[in-house]
Amino acid sequence: MHRTFARATLRTAVGKVHQDLRIWNTKRYEPRPRLAASDEAIGLFRHWARQFYPPTVRGLAITETHSSE
Repeated sequence: MHRTFARATLRTAVGKVHQDLRIWNTKRYEPRPRLAASDEAIGLFRHWARQFYPPTVRGLAITETHSSE
């Protein structure tokens, strides 16, 4: 009984991953993605998380270069 349940669970999980692969393979980067009204929490999280990233200029991160002289 346990083995039958395990096989069914594995088959379901593999099917779900195959469905997700279709989405993952067609994703593309959007620098300022549109959010739906129901995505408010994601927008707030992104705003909060920005403090941990370097400032940007035209979407490109500014990196400091230090010479070894």
